[in-house]
Amino acid sequence: MQSDSIVDQTGPDEILGYYIWTEDQTVFVLATADPEVLISDEKSNTSIVRGDTYFSQ
Repeated sequence: MQSDSIVDQTGPDEILGYYIWTEDQTVFVLATADPEVLISDEKSNTSIVRGDTYFSQ
C-alpha cells in the first residue's frame, strides 16, 4: 500500500524530524541526517515581509 505522505514517497532513506526553537520562531526540519545548527550573534532582519505559507495562513 502506498502512503499518502509526501515524506514517505521521497525515497528509501529514513526521514527524521527536528524542531528548532529560537527566541521568536519554531522551525520544523525534515532531514536524512542530523542537522547542524550554528549559533550567530547576527541580528534578525525583521523588515522582511513573510508571505503566506502552509503554517502562517
